[in-house]
Amino acid sequence: MIKDIHSFKISLPFKEELIKEILEKRTIDPNGFNFNLNTRFRKELYLLFEEKCKSLFKEFELIQQELLVWCSVSDKNFSSTNWHNHEKTANINGVIYLKVRNNEKGIDFLDNGKVINYIPVENELLIFPSTLWHHPNVSDSDEQRISLNLELLTKQSTKEVFNKTNINEF
Repeated sequence: MIKDIHSFKISLPFKEELIKEILEKRTIDPNGFNFNLNTRFRKELYLLFEEKCKSLFKEFELIQQELLVWCSVSDKNFSSTNWHNHEKTANINGVIYLKVRNNEKGIDFLDNGKVINYIPVENELLIFPSTLWHHPNVSDSDEQRISLNLELLTKQSTKEVFNKTNINEF
């Protein structure tokens, strides 16, 4: 695991309702793969994300921003992805895995020129720097992977937030 990627097991009491909402929205969206999910659970998702960040980082101060939830529903019909990062819109990036496939191929991260594959599990939150290049791997299955992307913008730089002296020991 890359040192700047942090994993948390989470529990969402509204998970089944959220998945139902996601799949209904997906049928409306003509692209169907990545979409901005204007969910009624946005506040709860961000409270959880912020809580985990507060337990992980000793110090950070948020900048007021619109709290967007980007959703990815991936299967063999909707699976085009590319390498990207989130450095233009955030400092702290979070991905919640609501559903993963049995043959999950995971997500690749680029760390010092080396590709490192990570296989997420259901009910996992990954927190990593917005500057970290990553690529969700494509699916060749009918099974769906459902993940949510959350972003936080801080007054501190990404480097300051993820500095090892700012990370709490667990």
